[in-house]
Amino acid sequence: MALVPRDILALALLAYAAAGVGVTVFALAAGLRRIDPTAIAAPLAAKLMWTPGLIALWPIVAARMAGRMAPEDRT
Repeated sequence: MALVPRDILALALLAYAAAGVGVTVFALAAGLRRIDPTAIAAPLAAKLMWTPGLIALWPIVAARMAGRMAPEDRT
């Protein structure tokens, strides 16, 4: 069975979402203290609201947690 472009796009989106879920689980469990130390004390409801954004923006979140991307200047 040959892959049609629709199947390739679906697999790519699934892979992106799966990577996002993995990064999100790590970020919510331990990685947030590298980005924002005060986020660890946030209630569970706040962390659940962050989840879709973390999944969608996982490359940026992963780069920030790895230290390859400097946080923006907050002055």
